[in-house]
Amino acid sequence: DSVLKIALSQEIKSPVMLNDLGVVYYGKEEWQKARVFFKLSIKQDPGFSEAYYNLALTELKLGDKKEAKAAINSFLIYEKNQGWKNAGLNMLNTMEGDTQM
Repeated sequence: DSVLKIALSQEIKSPVMLNDLGVVYYGKEEWQKARVFFKLSIKQDPGFSEAYYNLALTELKLGDKKEAKAAINSFLIYEKNQGWKNAGLNMLNTMEGDTQM
């Protein structure tokens, strides 16, 4: 995939663009590729909360509850909007209460 190769070669440096590309792959149910873009977004801007939230959703799709929890905990550190923080807390509570995730 040429977009993935370009991103991995560090030609795309915008954390917002990297996150948006992750969202595109998430929408296509290409979880591994989505994960790569969300992680690249976080690498470019470690405080970009949206990428952590999206990474958490992706990790859940990939069946990695531990990584999903780590991502949502980072999201909760950086997110400023209380509504989104509540959404993150709800996701975390759901993960902790659901042994099947």
